[in-house]
Amino acid sequence: MEPPLTAAAPPAPLPPANLWRHGDFNRLWAGQTVSVIGSGITELALPTLAVLQLHATPLQVGLLAACQRVAFPLLSLPIGVLADRVSRRRLMLGADLARCLLLGAIPVLSALGVLQLWHLYVLGALTGGFTVVFDLAYLAYMPSLVGRSHLADANARLEFSFSAANIGGPGIGGLLVQAVGAARTMALDAGSFLVSALMLLLIGRRETPPAPRDLPPFSTRQMGTEIVEGVRVVRRDPMLRSLLLTMGGFIFGAHMVDAVVIVYAYRTLHFSPGTLGAVLTLTGVGSIFGAAGVGAVRRRLGVGHTIVATGVACGLSLVAIPLASIGAPIAVLTSTAVLRGFFGTVNNTTQVTLRQLATADRLHARMNAVFRTVYWGAWPLGDVVGGALGSTVGLIPAMLIGGTLGTASMALMLVTPAGRVRAFPERR
Repeated sequence: MEPPLTAAAPPAPLPPANLWRHGDFNRLWAGQTVSVIGSGITELALPTLAVLQLHATPLQVGLLAACQRVAFPLLSLPIGVLADRVSRRRLMLGADLARCLLLGAIPVLSALGVLQLWHLYVLGALTGGFTVVFDLAYLAYMPSLVGRSHLADANARLEFSFSAANIGGPGIGGLLVQAVGAARTMALDAGSFLVSALMLLLIGRRETPPAPRDLPPFSTRQMGTEIVEGVRVVRRDPMLRSLLLTMGGFIFGAHMVDAVVIVYAYRTLHFSPGTLGAVLTLTGVGSIFGAAGVGAVRRRLGVGHTIVATGVACGLSLVAIPLASIGAPIAVLTSTAVLRGFFGTVNNTTQVTLRQLATADRLHARMNAVFRTVYWGAWPLGDVVGGALGSTVGLIPAMLIGGTLGTASMALMLVTPAGRVRAFPERR
């Protein structure tokens, strides 16, 4: 029998009955809100820097987006093993500090007059590697911080942070890009990671990571064994397996669209950075309503049908983007952004909570590593394929193909075990 992967420790104090009174969660939430707003600024500033200052092609913009996500299929599984062995909060802290330094190098290189496109590729890839560390540690840390009874509520509130990022990030980013340039704007995202790190330091509750004596000795072989255990958890659970495959297909199609939509807005619709930032801001307005309404939607449709219906709606909003070429481009992109924000938030909150509650605590990081490997592995692949199609067959065909693939993948989920889940599973 394998030795246990968790240490014997005194029972952790019960979390407060009201999440608003949970000081440690509120500190984490505050830090994440600032951090994701900074990342929302970068979401517009980085490709704008590539397109307007470094004259990148659609394929090069797709490659830039891919570089920021390529670490997930490469590193997620071993990082998942690490995050199930050591302090998850310390991993998050180190990742924040590293990302601050890496993104802070962009305005420095620009000020020196030596910034080139390959710098963005390298710095984006390295930043993505530390995002893998933060993301997996964070997803595994959350259930132990707030307790499983508060998990759905905590995830919904964190979606408000992403909503704030979608509202404030692109809008602020567009204005800043016009005022001070895209490279200098990147300094704000670097600073936001410092704020996140400070909030992590202020969390009072201390983790009790597995003691070395309670773990099998670490080795390459043991890492392989623990990776296989995480993969097996997902492979043997029909619900998790079908969720992984169908959502992976959706993410691939959606990011085929994302790879070219900014190029489309600048070069076909002739938007300014300020206009595009204002339009993208409205994604966050939809996200606010989505985070507020996720419980009501889930109660009405059930868990599985909520994921399917909102995923299909997101896919159709992507298919509708090329209607902007027919007329009223601002109205078209605004309405599709609001719909994507609403349905995407409901979808993400529901599927993340479902897989967290369906998995034992000691396996959270490795389960999430499997999902991140597929989900965020499909992300850069979609970016590259979308960018290549945009450079060959055109921007509009690339968006139509990607949106259709994403919609079809979510519709397929309806006949799978994930699509038939009625309620969240009981505690494991």
